[in-house]
Amino acid sequence: MPPLLTYALLAGCAAVFALGLWASRARDASSSRWAKLARWSLVLQIGAAVGAYLVLRPGRGIDGTAAIHAASADGRPIFIDMYSNF
Repeated sequence: MPPLLTYALLAGCAAVFALGLWASRARDASSSRWAKLARWSLVLQIGAAVGAYLVLRPGRGIDGTAAIHAASADGRPIFIDMYSNF
């Protein structure tokens, strides 16, 4: 995933989390729209945390020994190939 997309998704998750926090503190809002949002604030916070985890989770695992042998044969850095998400 390109770094700019990663940062944009994380910023979106942070905005949704902040909205959930703000809505949970504004339970006594007079508007019915904000009252509905206040009821779903915990769901927004949990959803934002799960979304951030899904963005930041490690990539698909590869066979370590094969990656070390292929990287050393090509003269590439070994650990970048083993732990890269691409």
